[in-house]
Amino acid sequence: MDPDGMAKIVVDPGHGGQWLTGDPGAPSYDGTKWEKDFTLILGLKLGTLLVNDGHEVLYTRTMDVNPKLDDRINTANMNDADLFISIHF
Repeated sequence: MDPDGMAKIVVDPGHGGQWLTGDPGAPSYDGTKWEKDFTLILGLKLGTLLVNDGHEVLYTRTMDVNPKLDDRINTANMNDADLFISIHF
């Protein structure tokens, strides 16, 4: 964290990727959406709020892809993140 109290934060919208090659997560109640869709929407909104509050934000994904778990963790570690937020429902 910098001296002004601003943090470097990694936002990790859980799941992601196409049906056969990715990990969609849990289905919505009516089966028309997947957890990956909601985590991405919330993750991007959260990141915007954090940036507007003065924090530096990095994302593990900003589109419908499914990064490997190690890649998600490495994003935080290689960038010396202060906080890692993994979003799931």
